[in-house]
Amino acid sequence: MQKGSKITMEVTLPSLGPLKVVGTQFGESIHVAIEVSPESQSTLAGSFAQLLHQIKSQVDPDARISLKGEASV
Repeated sequence: MQKGSKITMEVTLPSLGPLKVVGTQFGESIHVAIEVSPESQSTLAGSFAQLLHQIKSQVDPDARISLKGEASV
């Protein structure tokens, strides 16, 4: 059995409202899941490509990133 790590961050942003980010790592595999309220989903989805680029360039180019309600990338 492989052990992993998990970190969760919850904040309330003025423009998005409640935001939850859950990062998990198992071995060399990293997954970041981002969740916002249904009212803010379209706002974040519109900026998701830019956010994805920043995470992959600053965290891990092979990281799996997902926005709740959208497919993992």
